[in-house]
Amino acid sequence: LRELLVNPYAPLSTFSSRIAAAYTLGLISREERGDLKLIKDIRNEFAHSRPGTTFASPPVASMVAKLRTPDVLPQSIRRVFATDPRQIFINVVAMLSTFLDTRRRTVPPRLVPPRRMVVVEPSLNRSGT
Repeated sequence: LRELLVNPYAPLSTFSSRIAAAYTLGLISREERGDLKLIKDIRNEFAHSRPGTTFASPPVASMVAKLRTPDVLPQSIRRVFATDPRQIFINVVAMLSTFLDTRRRTVPPRLVPPRRMVVVEPSLNRSGT
């Protein structure tokens, strides 16, 4: 597992590759994948843009406006959901973290393949051939 995640050139070393793997394995929904990609893009905008970029900056604000996680909330709660892009981002990250952690805790683990390959010899039929 370490070889997949930790090395800088490992197949799952980036947030983007982990999102793709989680979606491909059916661990997250299409909407969750979209929001996780937007969270990654928002993070990258702050990491690689000019100093002074804020959540109100047009590129960031437009990405925040595309986040779909608030859409799963009942209308009564959505009405009081923040309108400030920074607060929306914080709420979406908190909600996704909660959804994914709850799912991780409540879904039974799948069968894990053995650490070593087991070779099974074909059995001979009763006639010995």
